[in-house]
Amino acid sequence: MLVVKPEAAGTRPVRGAVRIAGLGKRFGETQVLDGIDLDIAAGEFVTILGPSGCGKSTLLRIIAGLETESAGSVVIDGAPMKGLAPNERDIAMVFQSYALYPHLTVAENIAVPLRMRQLTPVQRLLGLAPRAVRRSIAAEVQSVAAMLRIESLLARKPAQLSGGQKQRVALARAMVRRPRVFLMDEPLSNLDAELRVHMRAEIAQLHRQLGATFLYVTHDQVEAMTMSDRVAVILGGRLQQVASPDALYRDPDTLAVAQFVGTPRINVLPGERLGLPAVQVAIRPERLQVFPCFVPGKMSAPSPNGTRGLADGGGERQLAIDPLRRGLPRHLSRNGAGKGLEGRLVYRENLGSDLFLHVEVQGVCAPLIARADPAAGQTFSIGDTLALTVDPRHTLLFDASGRRVWP
Repeated sequence: MLVVKPEAAGTRPVRGAVRIAGLGKRFGETQVLDGIDLDIAAGEFVTILGPSGCGKSTLLRIIAGLETESAGSVVIDGAPMKGLAPNERDIAMVFQSYALYPHLTVAENIAVPLRMRQLTPVQRLLGLAPRAVRRSIAAEVQSVAAMLRIESLLARKPAQLSGGQKQRVALARAMVRRPRVFLMDEPLSNLDAELRVHMRAEIAQLHRQLGATFLYVTHDQVEAMTMSDRVAVILGGRLQQVASPDALYRDPDTLAVAQFVGTPRINVLPGERLGLPAVQVAIRPERLQVFPCFVPGKMSAPSPNGTRGLADGGGERQLAIDPLRRGLPRHLSRNGAGKGLEGRLVYRENLGSDLFLHVEVQGVCAPLIARADPAAGQTFSIGDTLALTVDPRHTLLFDASGRRVWP
């Protein structure tokens, strides 16, 4: 792991604030980005999270100056970036493919930005760098290599490196420029699972050590949730929500965000609130409690206050919501009149540290997923009838358009 210097960790960055206002991008008739507004504080780690094709990499390329925006603006430290070339923006970019020069050694790859900045084209071509400049570049390369623990690799060529080593070299080449903003475009996608875990920790610690602004693009929500100060979710080219990882998971603004963030996917059931517009009820798998049903019972009948259980009739079942009880489906509450949703266990997903049960409920289009204690895994067998209940404080309600409804 990297060693954080106390004096570096406590300093507050004075540059690297990014403001994106009304940013749009079209390719022909295709609208890739639509009205993106995002403010990033100096020294903040912000991850742009979204599925493939949502426009997140295009946004990063516009900030870097590799693409031109169709509308809106990008401002860094108060200076508009309109018309500035990438080398004039004082940013560094780390690519998914590493983008290392295969004919150069690791030390020479890291030194490229310094040579481009400090030497003239003739000096670079003929190798006529002044001795003082050569020493300065070599010292900076050695310093960055030591920070990333790749000193022993400096004489190697990229073909002699592993994926993780190549990624460290790419990071070192970005760091040696001392940019005000780091842009990272899915840098861990080509690594195996174990190495991704290790590199996530290293990148997060590197951010704390440098105190620079990191703008990180990924489709992997684990990367977003574990490294970021804030996460910006983009779906279909539109910014859906910007929040801390915890707030994004526990208080999503839309059903689309709730369904995209979280593994396994959140459970969604159609519902109705008596006298109020229809809602959709969303419940995280860890919030569903599972109990064996030794004597299958019927769903609850209408209660005296008008709250019902599952609607009968063979069609799509709905949850009737009591608006006075924080949106809780009455029959899902162990403390209410209901006995819980009953369903049949169709799949057990044993991950070692977690056990997820997929329960098929009649009238509900997709199986409900509940987290169970792995130690109790033998209690549940495929085909068992189970009851599902939930605490009223842990349901999320959304209207028909997918916007959050607050009880």
